[in-house]
Amino acid sequence: MTIFSSAPRCPGADGLGRITYRDTEGEMSNRHVPLIWGIACLGLAAYLFLRVRGTWTYLVGPVLIMFGVGSLRTAFSATDKEIRELTTEEPVSPDTERKLRDRF
Repeated sequence: MTIFSSAPRCPGADGLGRITYRDTEGEMSNRHVPLIWGIACLGLAAYLFLRVRGTWTYLVGPVLIMFGVGSLRTAFSATDKEIRELTTEEPVSPDTERKLRDRF
């Protein structure tokens, strides 16, 4: 007997208690993925500009700002279909690819 034997099981979990992508498909959009990346990139860029001096500030900082702003634009302006195509193994449609090229 284990101490976790009385713990409730998640209905979407496999035999080991892991929730797989197939079980959560369609339940939520992955809009949090570009949002987290955007915030992380902008936070790291702000840290570089405020705390670090030298080459890292001027080479890596602008690149992080560019990726951060692009990720936030994707998080706030992309449709659920576009977010799903970007964050899952689903193939990206030509329409989504064209929109992302225009956005970046």
